Amino acid sequence: MRNDAALDGGDMFREFMGPTHYSFDHRGVHFIALDNVSAGRPAVGAEQLAWMKSDLAALSENRADRRVYPSSAVRPQARMGMVHQRRRRRDERAGAIRKT
Repeated sequence: MRNDAALDGGDMFREFMGPTHYSFDHRGVHFIALDNVSAGRPAVGAEQLAWMKSDLAALSENRADRRVYPSSAVRPQARMGMVHQRRRRRDERAGAIRKT
């Protein structure tokens, strides 16, 4: 899904595979999968955030001590790494810094 989902906003993925965000429990751990690639940029929309808030609220009613692991296709900090790499390459080309 990660490479071409943005072409149609994830519609084809949902048609054949199902929801792009979901949660499940396994051996006492609550997993949350978020879709941050269908919009064409690493972003989670308001709809998913509202869904996740509701999902976590239901979880806290059932069992507050459960471990929760959120996941997404592109890690939030990965975007910052990509921005940093682009800036570094730009600065290297401009001669502002030396390659390491």
